[in-house]
Amino acid sequence: MMRLREESAFTLVELLIAMSLMIIVLGATLSVLVVMQRVGGHDTDESLAQDAARTAIDQIARDLRNIAEPTPEIGNPPVPQPTIELASSYDLVLRSIDPTGASGGSNAFRVRRVRYCVSNEVDGSAKLWKQTQTWTTQTAPSMPSTTSCDGTGWPSARVVAQDITNRLGGRTDRPAFSFNPVSFTDPSQIKALRPELWVDANRRDTQRETRLSTAYFLRNQNQPPVSDAAGLSFTVTVVANSVVLNALGYEDPEGSPLTYVWYDGATKIGTGITLSATAAPGTHTYSLKVLDDKQLATDAPAQVVNVA
Repeated sequence: MMRLREESAFTLVELLIAMSLMIIVLGATLSVLVVMQRVGGHDTDESLAQDAARTAIDQIARDLRNIAEPTPEIGNPPVPQPTIELASSYDLVLRSIDPTGASGGSNAFRVRRVRYCVSNEVDGSAKLWKQTQTWTTQTAPSMPSTTSCDGTGWPSARVVAQDITNRLGGRTDRPAFSFNPVSFTDPSQIKALRPELWVDANRRDTQRETRLSTAYFLRNQNQPPVSDAAGLSFTVTVVANSVVLNALGYEDPEGSPLTYVWYDGATKIGTGITLSATAAPGTHTYSLKVLDDKQLATDAPAQVVNVA
């Protein structure tokens, strides 16, 4: 007697359902992998952008440390050279010692000009540029253009960081460079510098922005003489047909000796912290220039005096 074997198998409908489920599972897995790859790529881009910005800030620090102590004087009589030549929210020009020796010749101290500037891109993907200028003459050449970033005329220019978003969305409250005091018109007064870079490689997500900042103090920056006298910086006393000029309360921040030079109009009439000088009848305009040992000067406001 023959026995029939039971045999089981998938129907066509069941097979199609299984294949559909497998496609769905594989599609979901692939989507997850794509998202993970995209996120991983963004994280890598963010890390690279942040590392570049940190390196750029370190470069600024090295250039500031390479500033001469103080910046060397040139000429006869010696004229002090500026440490910081231009200071604004997104532009910095300074002079430092050239570590590669590209400068030379009559430029005995190998001083060079270095510019750091942040470009202004429409989509916020700004770049931090480093531009340099070297020379072999004793006197520095004129500064190349700074009207744009990067400006024309600089012998060397390269991008040291990108994906800088300080200006993203037209913002003006996140300067790349801050100064103490704020001396945009007189950079020689700057005593501290604070670079601050906002970085975001994925500019569609502002929550991923990273802020990198530090502060540098220009301890070697030579400062001009200052007066602690309230009001007038010198006095003029008329005695018969002469005047007695007396400077008030000047000192040098670095403790150096001071030189006092007196003028009647454009004519130099003598030197010294006090001075007695003859004065013909009439109106005289007296002024005072106070210089430190490195010839950095402070000009006292002029005073008009009538001599009978």
